[in-house]
Amino acid sequence: MRNTRAAGRYAGALFQRALEADALEPIYSHLRQLATVMQHSPQVTSLLTSPVLPSEEKKRALRDTVGRRAHPLLLDFLSLMVDKRRVGLLPAVADSYHRLVNDHRKVVEAEVASAVPLRPEEEQLLTRLLERRTGRKVVLRKRVDRTLLGGLAIHYNDTVIEGSVRSHLRALYGQLLTVRVPGASLAAD
Repeated sequence: MRNTRAAGRYAGALFQRALEADALEPIYSHLRQLATVMQHSPQVTSLLTSPVLPSEEKKRALRDTVGRRAHPLLLDFLSLMVDKRRVGLLPAVADSYHRLVNDHRKVVEAEVASAVPLRPEEEQLLTRLLERRTGRKVVLRKRVDRTLLGGLAIHYNDTVIEGSVRSHLRALYGQLLTVRVPGASLAAD
């Protein structure tokens, strides 16, 4: 929890500076690239967070990873993260930064799980309905989850809309377990 708050503070500071510099997208692009490398390569993360490796070597490795064309503001930010020994937070910082950019642009990313792939007209309808509900532009992230049996499960921000057959069957099962039948006894006669 503490690291999540710290990542949020770093992301907020970077976002404010990037907004002032009109560099939201290029900074996000390079930050996401770096976070992806760290998430998929434990060796890189170990190297960048190692107390043995000198700070200048870490800074050089970060510059090489994001490229020399990265925005100077991002390079300064990465240098600060090294100096503060917070490089391990970069994936969480990238996620928080992305949420801030989406919020600024009034965009909501919704993850939609369905038992079968959605048809284009279903995607369009769902997008329109969610845009009406949120008052924001909606970007759908679709995935197929055959365990749903049917229907949809939608997640966006802190909202969950569970309309899958699986969830309805679970709810029905729970209700059936609490039904009392008059004259029936649980004890064996």
